[in-house]
Amino acid sequence: MLVIPMNKTSTRRRSDAQGAALFIALALLSMFSLLGATYVRYMSIELDINARHLHGVRARQYAMAGIQSTMGYIYAGASQGRMPEPTATFSYGVYGQFPGAGDLRPVLMDAYSAEAQVTILPLNAALWKERFSSGPPWPGEGRAFHVVSKGEVYRADSGRMRLVGKHAVESVLVLRS
Repeated sequence: MLVIPMNKTSTRRRSDAQGAALFIALALLSMFSLLGATYVRYMSIELDINARHLHGVRARQYAMAGIQSTMGYIYAGASQGRMPEPTATFSYGVYGQFPGAGDLRPVLMDAYSAEAQVTILPLNAALWKERFSSGPPWPGEGRAFHVVSKGEVYRADSGRMRLVGKHAVESVLVLRS
């Protein structure tokens, strides 16, 4: 009988090569898993930033709507010969679109509400001159108002309304005859 000795080094090399390939495959899988998890986290942060920006834009628009509503409020009071109250609150429905909706028309979003809290300060001649030193002439008593509107957007969250965006604007409103 003829015995041929096996070459132990070739078996060891093949086993070492398979172990190295397994290690490289596991390292690549780990790296791609880490990259995927990082990408998902990054996109989550981006979505949060975009949502905050959207709520801020909405709050600014509702603050501007408060100025517009105040114009009507002051004009209606002036046409009846009465001065406006120093504060007013206007409530609004929040409209938006749902992601992936084929219809692009705005939809009332039930989970959201908005309001503009408005402060109305009648301006007298001294305040007018202080504010507009080289500006338009004084319009007369009871005809100019400094208005500050604070728009706030709320979202229903776990049974309570949570503030998600706020913005304030100010304006000087003048009644023309």
